[in-house]
Amino acid sequence: KVRLHERLAELSETWGAKLGLKNVSLDSYIISATPYDVLRQYDGDGSWSKKDFADRHIFFFETGGGINEIERLFAPHKKST
Repeated sequence: KVRLHERLAELSETWGAKLGLKNVSLDSYIISATPYDVLRQYDGDGSWSKKDFADRHIFFFETGGGINEIERLFAPHKKST
């Protein structure tokens, strides 16, 4: 699950090229119900920061970070002037 966003990015390029489509994009995010302090113990040496998890599209429900990030992703984009 942790690397799903990476695999989907690869697949979107492959599928888009195969079908002759441009701007195909697939992505995934995880909002963990497991608290950060618990989950980080299960990652290798336990050194991942919240930013390291976020860089891998993993957010934590406990801090509202996951919800805030999902809201940001689905918010209408403002056109720059």
